[in-house]
Amino acid sequence: MMKSRTEISGSSGSFLSIEACDLLDEVKTLKEDGWRFCQACADRLDDGIEIIYTFENTAKLLNLKMVVAEEQTVDSITFVFWTAFDAELDIARDCGVKFKHVAEEHLHDFYDVADISYSAERIHGDMEALTEQRDYRQMVYVAERMTGTSSFGHSLGFCMAVEKASKIEVPARAEYLRIILMELSRVQSHLYWLSSVAERIGFESLAMGFLSVREPVLTMFDRISGNRIMLSLCKVGGMKKDISTQQLEDIHNTIENLRERIQTLTLLMKEDASICRRLEGIGVLDEKTAETFCGGPAARGSAVMTDARTVSYTHLTLPTS
Repeated sequence: MMKSRTEISGSSGSFLSIEACDLLDEVKTLKEDGWRFCQACADRLDDGIEIIYTFENTAKLLNLKMVVAEEQTVDSITFVFWTAFDAELDIARDCGVKFKHVAEEHLHDFYDVADISYSAERIHGDMEALTEQRDYRQMVYVAERMTGTSSFGHSLGFCMAVEKASKIEVPARAEYLRIILMELSRVQSHLYWLSSVAERIGFESLAMGFLSVREPVLTMFDRISGNRIMLSLCKVGGMKKDISTQQLEDIHNTIENLRERIQTLTLLMKEDASICRRLEGIGVLDEKTAETFCGGPAARGSAVMTDARTVSYTHLTLPTS
């Protein structure tokens, strides 16, 4: 029997619509071809429940999409990508999807660890509830406040999702401005993380050093947006403010001035004997485990060549060094 499948490609990846009965065959083929499982989500539609599995391979994203009936039992892909178990549990609990080999008790007891009940779906559920009370413009501010150090990334992700769903084309200049601010946000977030690591292993002076290097980036945010953390610059369809030529020059000069200071602190983290004695052999993440579970800088730190930034902006000319 011929498989029913429809593929739609876009700038941020491909969507492949399949039948539920073909799910395992498609997923096994993806694993054989070197694809990695990223995430899964589901939503209730008028004609059933839509489930989307997202996979990544180097600079490409692929989304397997299917619609199942309310009472239909779906194959679990956990036996192919066992990292999907967590996501399938959330889908089962939130949307009532019945996965084969996912026991009923898992839906209630899986997250219970040492008297701490954890579930990633809670913040998602809260966000979804808020979308029913506010329009898409107001939700940009809500999304931005999911965390502090990554606030711009959350507002950008929300805007990009609305733009993609609504087929809104963003001006090229706005996309470049978004990339500039996202990269600055990434730098300050990494510096904050390094400061936290240094503080937790007892090197407060080193922690303050990383915060000191981070400060010029926050100052630049303040000059551009009037805020150091919650920039509130993204909007659906573009940006609320432009960046002047002088501000672009200031950004360039700020980054150049930071390079040497960051390299000095990084060298200290890597070669100081006291720091090495506290960190060597602790929490080692090998390449195979990182490839299975991780993305972003955590994966790259273990030699896994993956970078989501190479997926979304392939249509723009960007410097890579």
